[in-house]
Amino acid sequence: MKKRTHFFRALLSAAILLLNQCTDNPFSDTTISLPGTTIRGTVELSDGSSPDGVYVWLEGFDFGTFTDHNGRFQFKLPSPRSQAGAGITGTLKIYVYLANFNLATHTIVLRNGELDYVHSRIHENGELRNSIYLSKFLDIETDIEPTSVDLSYNGAIAVQLTLRALEDTVFVQIPDKTQGPLSILMTQKISPDQDYFEIVVTHPFALNANMVADTITMVPKVWLAGFAMSPGRFPRGKYKIVPYFLIDPRSDLPAEMLNNLGRNIDRPVSEFLKIPTKRNGGDLEVTAIN
Repeated sequence: MKKRTHFFRALLSAAILLLNQCTDNPFSDTTISLPGTTIRGTVELSDGSSPDGVYVWLEGFDFGTFTDHNGRFQFKLPSPRSQAGAGITGTLKIYVYLANFNLATHTIVLRNGELDYVHSRIHENGELRNSIYLSKFLDIETDIEPTSVDLSYNGAIAVQLTLRALEDTVFVQIPDKTQGPLSILMTQKISPDQDYFEIVVTHPFALNANMVADTITMVPKVWLAGFAMSPGRFPRGKYKIVPYFLIDPRSDLPAEMLNNLGRNIDRPVSEFLKIPTKRNGGDLEVTAIN
């Protein structure tokens, strides 16, 4: 009995030693990894502005989301069995998009529907190893005067738009034969709720005008316009005044990603505001009558 006990102890010790020396799955030629279905990351902006509202899109699965006020985003991937071919194997790109910032991408690798952490530069908890950094190429500044009126105000609101390229020449599209990007103003209530939206037209032919190209360089280009405010025209609240113009899209922007933002984002309608863009200024407050 003692000899048999010693034999089993020796066999167990040898098995443990063998397992400790083995780092690969003995039933496969791939390294053992923990399955992961969630991708998380952080976006940072070159100008130090709040990284909220950045659009992040994952090709292949056609997932899109916006970053929160900390620049955080996440995707939850479907289980391998519910993916094409019972688990995708290959490379996919994460696109990170703001209209007036340079596009950024991050490549992930899937193997049988699960993340390949090493080649995707992702920690095993699904967190990208580095933040995604976007550099700004166009500065957009909108100045309003006055910035605050009460409900009885009967007068003009002056609007000034300044565009300045931070790198090379930037091309924009503006309504032809009008006052340029200030011919159409998107007026959106942002507080205390978002129940009011109005398109303010400062030039009579702007809505039907063709869009023409204009160039923006590192020398600021300025436009001036205004519109009349009659008593009670806007409900009490805080508003954002957004001039209508298009930043020429990059050739490497996937059409499928842009379609997710809206079919009419390039038209002077409310969907235009879905284009993720970082603008400065443009704030107007309508207060109660003093």
